[in-house]
Amino acid sequence: MITIVTPVYNAERFLRQTANCIFKQRYSDYQWILVDDGSNDTSGFICDELADKDSRVNVIHQSNSGVSAARNAALQEVKGDWVVFLDADDEVTPEWLQNYVEAITNDVDIVFQGAVIKDNSSEKRIQLEDTRLSVDSFINIWQNRYKELGSAWSKMIRTSLIKNNKVQFQVGINNFEDWIFLTQCLCFASGICFISGMGYIYNHQNSFITAKTGKRRSAEQTYAIAKSWYDSMHLLKNRYYEGYGLLLCRLSSLVIQTVIEYYRRSDIKQSQRIELLEEFKLIDVNKTCLTFAQKVTNVLWLRKYPLVTDVILLFWRFVNYIDK
Repeated sequence: MITIVTPVYNAERFLRQTANCIFKQRYSDYQWILVDDGSNDTSGFICDELADKDSRVNVIHQSNSGVSAARNAALQEVKGDWVVFLDADDEVTPEWLQNYVEAITNDVDIVFQGAVIKDNSSEKRIQLEDTRLSVDSFINIWQNRYKELGSAWSKMIRTSLIKNNKVQFQVGINNFEDWIFLTQCLCFASGICFISGMGYIYNHQNSFITAKTGKRRSAEQTYAIAKSWYDSMHLLKNRYYEGYGLLLCRLSSLVIQTVIEYYRRSDIKQSQRIELLEEFKLIDVNKTCLTFAQKVTNVLWLRKYPLVTDVILLFWRFVNYIDK
């Protein structure tokens, strides 16, 4: 059995269309968990209506807590051996689940499937080749070719990997939560494979209606993202050092940019700045992805002397060198 997890928030315009896609699946042994995340339209009613129509549909109602909390609530109720994620305003082809089922083997924990990404004026097709990959090889493709593979909707994950290792989405983070979740899963995955099907249709044009796209991150939000991702990468470093180095490239940029943002703002207290410098003082920095301002900041960041660093960065105030 496969469990489909769908967070729902103000998706009344799309939910029935998404449901039609699910009910037309060639593979019928599924559980579909709909999490109504405090919608203030008729989404909750539609969820209940769908559950009354089909016993494979389960509904959870909760106060608005965000997409990560909604997915975590669903993960507590999973009955299937495998889990996939579907956004409430997206579509899937009738072969979507069947494509995954045909790829199941005992030595694979994560299966990735291609997708069609639709925008108002364009369409991008992501088609993968049928192949088995190491974690290092996957991370290379993810970071250098298909960033979309970090999205929750791009994959099927073995349920036991998630539950046995207590993997969860990070609540309170509005960006990169999918990447952090995937990074945790990769730490415990024994095998990964790509399949050539393109069963998922990501409707990017609906993003602004259903809040898929967030606002500009604050410095505090970037700090929370960087810390959560950094914490998730520890085991990866020990098992897959090459892949760790590739992810570290993006993480290094996030961390150094957070430092810059903290020193750009006059309302950040010294205790907050020192906490930031202490939190990441031991991080390995991959300098290849840093901007000029980030490289200079990294040089002036004296890891053993946070108070001295604080004075230096306050003095220089790299505001004029930072890309907005």
